[in-house]
Amino acid sequence: MPLEIPPWFARLPEFSRRPGHKTIIVDNQVFSYRFFGEGKPNRYRDFLFEDPRIIIQIGRQLIDELLHSVSVADDHLKRDKKNRPVLDAEGHPVRLAPAAFAPGLPSKLHRTMWEQLGHLQEREKLVLVGAFATSEQWILFGRLSKSIEDSCGVNSMGPGDSRVIADALARRIPIFTEDKRQRDAFGFALANRKAGLTKELEAVGLLDFARHELYVESEPDKA
Repeated sequence: MPLEIPPWFARLPEFSRRPGHKTIIVDNQVFSYRFFGEGKPNRYRDFLFEDPRIIIQIGRQLIDELLHSVSVADDHLKRDKKNRPVLDAEGHPVRLAPAAFAPGLPSKLHRTMWEQLGHLQEREKLVLVGAFATSEQWILFGRLSKSIEDSCGVNSMGPGDSRVIADALARRIPIFTEDKRQRDAFGFALANRKAGLTKELEAVGLLDFARHELYVESEPDKA
């Protein structure tokens, strides 16, 4: 069966090192769904991993998390009646205790993840990005990563999600994620001007990108 081309494929940025190829950033959950058979079947996910015209980028700082994947067992955030984080006067989530994380991948799954990442690199489908093009991008990444984590907390995000989002923003590359909680948490932070994230993005000229281009539709039926 031919691969289904997502409607957003044409507007992805070109991958500068390989003319005629486009690029996108994915979060760690997508790799787990692909390699471990977790999550429901997704034709757009299949396209990302199988079509040779698209190259997946992931920052080297996230590889360790991917290979030693952890989850948040308890974020210990104060919440309101709708289970949303309660913010302090400065717009930061009120934490009742340090976040607790669950153990990482068992050795067998760790080996599978390592081997599958290697196969993607051999096929030139995966690029590990180690450095930003400019020092300004690196500084911006650090600022945004901290701001996203402070505004969203780890209540609805994995430990590396704020860095994935900040990486995508700094490089202006869209994200493919199937993590609704991550998208909702980021959207809630964007809508809450008190959290400060909106002003931060507006100051660096990324607010429109964050609102309209950062995430691509991950489910075919909703595109």
